[in-house]
Amino acid sequence: MQKKGIRILAIDDSSFSRSDSNVLVIGVIGREDAVEGVISFYVERDGADSTAKILGAISKSRFNGQVRIIAMNGMVLGGLNVVDAYALNRRLGVPVIAVTRKRPHARLLENAIRKSGKEIEKKISVLDRVNRSIHLTRRGGFYFQCLGINDTGATVADNAVRLLRLAHMIATGMANGESKGRL
Repeated sequence: MQKKGIRILAIDDSSFSRSDSNVLVIGVIGREDAVEGVISFYVERDGADSTAKILGAISKSRFNGQVRIIAMNGMVLGGLNVVDAYALNRRLGVPVIAVTRKRPHARLLENAIRKSGKEIEKKISVLDRVNRSIHLTRRGGFYFQCLGINDTGATVADNAVRLLRLAHMIATGMANGESKGRL
């Protein structure tokens, strides 16, 4: 029997404090009717290694070459560690979707990056390149920043949000001993 839907990798980071140098990131791989696996890795808090870490985790996983969409909770991990969704899209050949409850504001993120003092120009360059390529849509109370796909479609959007919630619950549960909060 063939499983329904396309394989989505949903990525979210755990909670962290200012004293943490690394932040746990969880990826949940699943389809419409099943969760098929979980991957984990760490990124530097406020660093610039998130894209490389995502690519590395996927390449080491048994799901390498099988993921058809990457969904993330926003465009940053571990504070201000900007994910180069454009590079993920090009290197893996799959759409990348960032999901947020609030409308994304690139200028606010850019201002926070400028105040952080860590690899400012590199992060802003990545952010600018990604923002030029993004298609923004709204569906079901969420904003979807889509790269490599113009519209998520209801089924893909619902599955991305469902898997992101699970990634969020696992990440916060691992970091805090109990899950809390919402996507």
